[in-house]
Amino acid sequence: MLVARIRARSRDAERRWNVRRDVDIATSARAEDGDGYAAYIRNLSENGLLIETKAPLGPRDTFEVSLPDYAECVAEVVWAKGDLKGCRFYAPIPKSVVSAAVLRSPVEGSSEQIYDELRHARLAIDDEEKRHMPETLSVPGLVFLLVAEIAILGLLFGMLG
Repeated sequence: MLVARIRARSRDAERRWNVRRDVDIATSARAEDGDGYAAYIRNLSENGLLIETKAPLGPRDTFEVSLPDYAECVAEVVWAKGDLKGCRFYAPIPKSVVSAAVLRSPVEGSSEQIYDELRHARLAIDDEEKRHMPETLSVPGLVFLLVAEIAILGLLFGMLG
């Protein structure tokens, strides 16, 4: 016999079902009255976002927001504190849109720091390789390598034949 209990999630639990990813995306928001406002998306998930805007939006207000490489989405303000508004989408957006937004807009400063670290590591590796590799092989060195290869091939063919 299988016994199960079904629990409904509360609105609070539903609120953070998906992890929000930090982003820094300049966009626009259009309020219900049609007025457009500059806005910045500060974090994003499939179910919602944190937006920073001067738009006079409060809890339960709805607006349209433009997401990169995606159609405009309708969102509802859940909470507001100054210019920051925590919002949820009426319809979830695909994970691929969130991933693309994260890849296009890493948190400010982090991408520059990562690329600088990678560039410095690559330069250090290149310098190390240059120190251990001769610029060119001498003629006697090339002759020695050629004779060694011929000898190895001769041994292999001698064993096979």
